Amino acid sequence: MENLAGSLEVASGVFHNVTWTFKFDKQRYTPSTCWQVESDQFWILGNACKLGLENIRRLCNNNYVWYVDAYLILIVDDQPKRDSIELSYSIHAMGHANCKKFSWACKPQKYSPQQNRGQFDVSVNANTFLANNEVFPEDMLTLRCEIIFGENPPPLPDCHLTNQLRMLTDGMFTDVTVVVGERQIRAHKVVLAAHSPVFEAMLRANMQESNQNVIKIDDFDYEVVQEMMTYIYSDSSPKIENLVGSLLKAADKYDMGRLKALCKQTLLDKVSVNTVVNYQALAAFFSLAQLQRRATKFIADNIVAVQETDEWKHMVQVHSHSYVLQKNKHNIEHDDEEGHPTKKLKPA
Repeated sequence: MENLAGSLEVASGVFHNVTWTFKFDKQRYTPSTCWQVESDQFWILGNACKLGLENIRRLCNNNYVWYVDAYLILIVDDQPKRDSIELSYSIHAMGHANCKKFSWACKPQKYSPQQNRGQFDVSVNANTFLANNEVFPEDMLTLRCEIIFGENPPPLPDCHLTNQLRMLTDGMFTDVTVVVGERQIRAHKVVLAAHSPVFEAMLRANMQESNQNVIKIDDFDYEVVQEMMTYIYSDSSPKIENLVGSLLKAADKYDMGRLKALCKQTLLDKVSVNTVVNYQALAAFFSLAQLQRRATKFIADNIVAVQETDEWKHMVQVHSHSYVLQKNKHNIEHDDEEGHPTKKLKPA
């Protein structure tokens, strides 16, 4: 098996889309030889994954035939995941004008150490695949994978980081200051950069944050930033249940996938009459499809109790006020188009 880096693009949402483009040597990867290539590792919902492509020989009608299979594998520290995860996926070999030329599909099933690649409905004949020049423009191959997780969320991967919280609380060897309002948190550039590509970009050479050794955060409360720093240094968040909404926003802003997945799991576990309205709004804003489904179902099953909450009443009031404003705006614009004088709204 050979690792081919190429380029990887990962987009998360209702479907998790991964695009892998890499150099494909058709003289080396021939139709009648055994070969296997895999992408670099990427992350989805806190889980490490790779895409792969292989040529294997199978017995068909008493004859051996070579087939090309594309596949998704879930890994943690280069080992198959220990816990079962239910998902389905499809992989497409792309041609000109973004057309899907060949496809492999895996039905919904659970991944485990014994079965971590899934079963395919269709295999592609190797001769047919390699003879299609449209799939290999300039000897490049693009595979696009669409992943759908089942109702049970994937477990968070194990974290093997040493507890570094004492370095934060004691201020040992710090070289950057995080400023929140009038308060400061002394931290370490290498630790922040290792956990957040956004912090890494800020701290690169010739950037203001790097030159001044200061990161200013003015869109989150000190308590939220302190909890985020606690998580970065200890892989734990003691106050996550009380700060989950703000922590989710911070994790999204600073591209901290593991913390975001932990916040999502906390939200899923804490859906209740008093939280479901706010959680549904968070799910819509951050495209958390599973949380949105759970919140919608919970509201439908407990509609009377939910409608009695202050959160529900506030939501109805806000949406009603927004509707009235939009309606009045529409009427004014309609009158202007008809040649009538503009109506002025009287203050309430």
